[in-house]
Amino acid sequence: MAATLILEPAGRCCWDEPVRIAVRGLAPEQPVTLRASLRDEKGALFQAHARYRADARGELDLEREPALGGSFAGLEPMGLLWALEPEKPLLRLVKRDVRTPLAVELEVLEGHDPEPGRLLCRVRHERDFLPPGVRRQPVRAGRVRGTLFLPPEPGPFPGIVDMFGTGGGLLEYRASLLAGKGFAVLALAYYNYEDLPKTMDILHLEYFEEAVNYLLSHPEVKGPGVGLLGVSKGGELCLSMASFLKGITAAVIINGSVANVGGTLHYKGETLPPVGVNRNRIKVTKDGYADIVDVLNSPLEGPDQKSFIPVERAESTFLFLVKFKMASSPAVLRASRLYPWSLKSWAQLLRSPQMKQVGRIIRVPARMAATLILEPAGRCCWDEPVRIAVRGLAPEQPVTLRASLRDEKGALFQAHARYRADAHGELDLERAPALGGSFAGLEPMGLLWALEPEKPLLRLVKRDVRTPLAVELEVLEGHDPEPGRLLCWARQERDFLPPGVRREPVRAGRVRGTLFLPPEPGPFPGIVDLFGTGGGLLEYRASLLAGKGFAVLALAYYNYEDLPKTMDILHLEYFEEAVNYLLSHPEVKGPGVGLLGVSKGGELCLSMASFLKGITAAVIINGSVANVGGTLHYKGETLPPVGVNRNRIKVTKDGYADIVDVLNSPLEGPDQKSFIPVERAESTFLFLVGQDDHNWKSEFYANEACKRLQAHGRRKPQIICYAGAGHYIEPPYFPLCRASLHALVGSAIIFGGEPRAHAMAQVDAWKQLQTFFHKHLGGQEGTIPAKL
Repeated sequence: MAATLILEPAGRCCWDEPVRIAVRGLAPEQPVTLRASLRDEKGALFQAHARYRADARGELDLEREPALGGSFAGLEPMGLLWALEPEKPLLRLVKRDVRTPLAVELEVLEGHDPEPGRLLCRVRHERDFLPPGVRRQPVRAGRVRGTLFLPPEPGPFPGIVDMFGTGGGLLEYRASLLAGKGFAVLALAYYNYEDLPKTMDILHLEYFEEAVNYLLSHPEVKGPGVGLLGVSKGGELCLSMASFLKGITAAVIINGSVANVGGTLHYKGETLPPVGVNRNRIKVTKDGYADIVDVLNSPLEGPDQKSFIPVERAESTFLFLVKFKMASSPAVLRASRLYPWSLKSWAQLLRSPQMKQVGRIIRVPARMAATLILEPAGRCCWDEPVRIAVRGLAPEQPVTLRASLRDEKGALFQAHARYRADAHGELDLERAPALGGSFAGLEPMGLLWALEPEKPLLRLVKRDVRTPLAVELEVLEGHDPEPGRLLCWARQERDFLPPGVRREPVRAGRVRGTLFLPPEPGPFPGIVDLFGTGGGLLEYRASLLAGKGFAVLALAYYNYEDLPKTMDILHLEYFEEAVNYLLSHPEVKGPGVGLLGVSKGGELCLSMASFLKGITAAVIINGSVANVGGTLHYKGETLPPVGVNRNRIKVTKDGYADIVDVLNSPLEGPDQKSFIPVERAESTFLFLVGQDDHNWKSEFYANEACKRLQAHGRRKPQIICYAGAGHYIEPPYFPLCRASLHALVGSAIIFGGEPRAHAMAQVDAWKQLQTFFHKHLGGQEGTIPAKL
């Protein structure tokens, strides 16, 4: 059993959300190492790792199992995130562009050695800083520079001004996350940003007063006052604002100073000088870093008392968040490592009447959040099923699930379905039927196979198998034609290059294509894979099949690099060279290879098996038994193209051409010369037929091939017919292509098929062709996934 890494929520969530990490499919008591890796916006690497041991069932849940060592130890479900350390010293993880996520790669590695063993499984988790629906509005109002973040729904909301420390510039990530909690948050810059002062030698509180007034005057901010949030120098400035300015109701100070630090602060004729500094008090750590905790003078003594912020003037309620150690009594705090005199100062101030509300915390109960769970989480291969579930809904809550995908050119494909949660507020697409939408009934993978293009006549095709296609899954409130607010979402990346599969471009003699080899050493059963009249080179079926234990050559035959630009004339010697290339490869086992083709590619596979040596097995997907579209030559023999009568084209009610009757019958008159001499073939055949194929009469062609083979004493081919399936039978979960432009016809044609029946056909056909090839090419059927 392959190990699976499960994240909940899967794929994507906000940075401040916890994630449940579990592993299934390990051996009982198996020792493993989990490693987390993250690259910041500049590419700097941060990593953490921890050693674990699976339980007696081969499962591991970080909420139950303690880490046995590594970057941390003990029961730490989120340790792999908070323990991240930079590869290079002196780096702090900072997010500057909140519109993009940070991606965490989680890996499960074998063993506990200093250098863990092979990779067992992995998943990618994207962590967002801009919660769903949160509005981001740059602020350039008067002198004020910053960014305002507003919750998705209409206001008004409690307003907060958010400030960071001496780094300057503008940091938005705390403000953006807080906006997802129901606050209107102004991330405020105050120096070294755009046209603001380049230093903080002199600061004027009038600037901050203008920011407070901007927020209070905003139509989506509720009064009568706003909150302040600041860390380090930002916390100190919040203390000064609360002390001097009006309209401040609450302030949270994170490790802030009670004295003005670093520069002079002015407000309406009053001045706070900076507290004194004695650099002789700098200590050096054993690592060579400066410890400046004792550098600032005490603001309780001598001239430095003038730097003490007059907090007694404040009408605000305060919350101080301070790093501390517990003394013998929980009520007594030892000195903070940041400003050891600050706590003593606050203890004195707590006795004053003006400060009786210091430390009061108001807790707002959080509503249960819905969670979208994908298994496998984050990333998997395109042909793998995914279990989709939602937790945290209200009992019997109506919701709409929506899937969105953009192809490599940015074209949008979408599907949606309406569901109702069970009595526990849970929804599992393996148990709950869809109540309508893009499909209805119990269809666990319907949100993929029912994807439809936003613009007509588009077929979902993957050209670069080295990158995944990303599917966005959303859970929306209600069943209305336009569903309500977003409850939760996840992102799943679906790969076309399975882990470890080797991709080798082929430029051997005249042969042009790409060879895909399984991760482990060969030899493997070899397959040549061909597509249809679109030309060029498509690799995605070959790359996925290589993950099942085959060496697969994705072969181009026209309109690719230096190959002919048309298929008016094709020579089987080219295809023979490809077969020989594959048979001579050291990682391909003989004595013969397999062929796999769809449409024109299927027809060419039939010709190759009929004329060439070294073909053991061939799978023909909706292929013709006659040569179509151009002349085919081989060693002095010629197959002319079957005749075409364009008068037999019908036009559908949607205005598309139906060409199913256009080709002449290869059983009559001169068109008999186009019939491929299948009786010469020494290959075993499997015909996969869509009975609603409107490209041509695939079922008729398969049956005629069968008759010809049996009439000449050849082995009876296997024919599997799929009711309701159209022309392009792809790997599982590709959406049905109802109509598209046809290279030979020159206009849009219908390809046939009914979405559900076509989807079921693709799942079964994928399993059938693997079984067929493993049986006849000598592979191991055990490599076929049990669940398809």
